[in-house]
Amino acid sequence: MLLKKIIFILFILGSASCNNSAKKKEENKYFNTATEKIRKGDRQGAIDDYNKIIEINPNNANAYYEIGYSYEKLNDYDGGITYYLKAMELDSAKYAFLIYSIISLKERKFEKETPKKYNYLENYPNEEWQNYYRELILDYNTALKYNTQPGNAYFGRGRIKMELGDKIGALLDFDKLIEFAPNFDLGYLWRGSLRISMGQKEQGCLDLSKAGELGSKAAYRKIRESCN
Repeated sequence: MLLKKIIFILFILGSASCNNSAKKKEENKYFNTATEKIRKGDRQGAIDDYNKIIEINPNNANAYYEIGYSYEKLNDYDGGITYYLKAMELDSAKYAFLIYSIISLKERKFEKETPKKYNYLENYPNEEWQNYYRELILDYNTALKYNTQPGNAYFGRGRIKMELGDKIGALLDFDKLIEFAPNFDLGYLWRGSLRISMGQKEQGCLDLSKAGELGSKAAYRKIRESCN
């Protein structure tokens, strides 16, 4: 009886191993055909093949990434965002960097669609712009959560907070940015300009001077306007 159980278990394990091997072979086949279609310029055909991989293995993060990248190349912003998010969900350690691609796609989408609805100078900042900026802040928060290029996250989030009128929040982000990137001229430029707008002229002008030393020509123009 015991021998029969052992034989049965070995049979099940062997069958599972063969099944997994066959599935992996199918996945590789579709990856190869997708690569060939991309080489020939057939992005949509490649997407179809990557989707077949997902049918075989719904947890294949790389397939979601490749679909997202193909949608990005096709200027399908929503498609790119959706599949990049899924790749991050399945393998955040490998694909956390995609948060910046997601931010870029959202920016491109908004810039493309908004001029059709609004005159920027007459309507900014309206509720739709503010909601868009708040959504980007959440994305930068995600980047910081995964410790993905934190300097970029603090810089992007700080600029958005300035647009939303959160000067204290922006200042704190620029402080953190400079901690991570002490030789980044734009960090001092933006913090200096912000400090001057907050009435901290002496500190702001020192920041602008530092930005100039690091190569920012805009800093010297700002110094002539605000510090002399």
